[in-house]
Amino acid sequence: MAKQIYDYWFIQFDFPNDEGKPYKSSGGKMVWNDKLKREIPVGWEVCNLSSYLCTYTERVSAQTVNTDTKYAPIEVIPRRRMSFNECAPVENALSGLCAFHKKNILLSNRRVYFHKVCIAAFDGITRDTVIILKPKNKDLLGYSYQLVNDDVFIEYATRNSYGSEQPVLSWESAKTYKVLRPCNQLDVKYSKAIDAIIDCVIKNELEIAALTKQRDELLPLLMNGQVSVNYHLSYNFGRSLNISYLC
Repeated sequence: MAKQIYDYWFIQFDFPNDEGKPYKSSGGKMVWNDKLKREIPVGWEVCNLSSYLCTYTERVSAQTVNTDTKYAPIEVIPRRRMSFNECAPVENALSGLCAFHKKNILLSNRRVYFHKVCIAAFDGITRDTVIILKPKNKDLLGYSYQLVNDDVFIEYATRNSYGSEQPVLSWESAKTYKVLRPCNQLDVKYSKAIDAIIDCVIKNELEIAALTKQRDELLPLLMNGQVSVNYHLSYNFGRSLNISYLC
């Protein structure tokens, strides 16, 4: 939903005009922009990605990592998903460690074409194979995230990565990517509009993590008979799923 609104407003330029109608489809004035080689709405500007995002760098020593620290290396970051709940064993966190915070944006800098761009659901650590980004304006998280989540940026980042076997993207290359700065604070309005979506996604990811942990703790106990499911509970649950029980 967040991406559909972004595409509608900032790619098709059919954001609500002063009358609440789709801007471009309703005849909104467009002008040619030489930097982007395309038409953009009147009053909009073009700036570098670094106008919206900056890198966050906080090096962490493996010796100071607590056992309850959440470790999210590049391997657990999913493709094309807004957030995630997976973690790797913290004992595997040995070198090149960096801290990140909840609602930082994590961008894989290896094989960028895998499209691993996520908003962190928790505080944790990762490795330096992930670029940690934060919006320069905290009210622009949604818009800033979509700028680097957009397929056009991923294509740009892939072209500007270096190396052949595992191409690497540097922030120095990424930060000069040209983006749109809309007028009338449309970027702020968009970000506020999807704040609830981001919060809901993060809440769901955290709940999934809690349920997964509970499942992993209970399943071995159920298998070896240390605990059992209440008969009436299992029967009623089975009926709701149309499962027949032999009594």
